[in-house]
Order: sequence, then C-alpha cells, then structure tokens
Amino acid sequence: MRNDIVSMRRCVIPMRNDIVPMRNDIVPMRNNIVPMRNGVISMRRCVIPMRNDLVPMRNGIEPTRNDIAVCGLCRGQL
Repeated sequence: MRNDIVSMRRCVIPMRNDIVPMRNDIVPMRNNIVPMRNGVISMRRCVIPMRNDLVPMRNGIEPTRNDIAVCGLCRGQL
C-alpha cells in the first residue's frame, strides 16, 4: 500500500462491518473495522471516522449497499 491517506470513490455511510480508514492511521490496516451506529446517515462534512463514528456523506449522496466509505482528507484527490 502507498504511505498516504487511502482515497476511494465515494463518501457514504458504510454498511455494518465495512472496512473504512481509521483516524490517525495513515495507511489503514487491512482488517480495520468500523461498526456504524444504526446506519444513520450524517450530513456533516467529510472527516476520518473514529471507531463507532458515522462516516459523513459527500454532497448529500445517499449510500447504497455496495458503496464504499472514504476518508475525508482525500477531498481534491477523488
């Protein structure tokens, strides 16, 4: 893996047990898991989630089952 923040395609709420970048992990470990609280959609701006945090959406796009959670520090790199 590259030694920088992982950039993915969309910014959405991941489904339970989806793998997303963790706060302060420059390169997330392969099995870092973030359980999401109730799958609730957050309209706040993108940030890197901590454990149990909601992953904010980008541009208010509603997530679907196969969407990928992204790290919030990769805006401009998407």
